Amino acid sequence: MTVLVDYVRALTPPVAIGFVFYRIIRSMLEADRRERRALARWEAEQGADAAPEPPSGADGTADDVK
Repeated sequence: MTVLVDYVRALTPPVAIGFVFYRIIRSMLEADRRERRALARWEAEQGADAAPEPPSGADGTADDVK
């Protein structure tokens, strides 16, 4: 029984650190996902307010070709 207790005592710190590391990385990924979603929503709102100008030559004419 004391061998089992020794193993538990030896494995508890690495498991706890692994769990903390997992939670930190998971929260970072979730924050990145939320930020990307908010940025896409903001860009969609900005795009709906003002239609972007087409680049020169986009209408089929070759204005910039010599």
